[in-house]
Amino acid sequence: MGTYIRGNITVAPDRLWLILWQDTYEALKSLTECGMADDDQTLMLMAYRRHPENFEPHMASYWGEGLGAYGGDTLRRRIHKPKRNNAFHRLWRKQRARWKAKIQELKTKHRIKKRHAERIEKEYFNK
Repeated sequence: MGTYIRGNITVAPDRLWLILWQDTYEALKSLTECGMADDDQTLMLMAYRRHPENFEPHMASYWGEGLGAYGGDTLRRRIHKPKRNNAFHRLWRKQRARWKAKIQELKTKHRIKKRHAERIEKEYFNK
């Protein structure tokens, strides 16, 4: 079975949005009366079949095609750049991780030493 309708971009004048909402709401009520539920594609198809005069369907090969057709000319796609992962970068990341661990260890030792020094100073020299 082919695809009838896909959740694409919907473009309409403001006066038709209320009609579209009413048609999709009626479709939703019809589905729930039968004990079924579905997403927007089925509701849009039911609304189209009920009032085809309100719609002007367009064939689209992918979902974003409507953006370019209706004012999305300024949008662009980001070109995928493969991540560089050569041997130098791998070694650099490992060494940097070692340095960070060593610095963290030194900071921890310094904090411990500082705390004990403050405690000893309070106990013995601030009487």
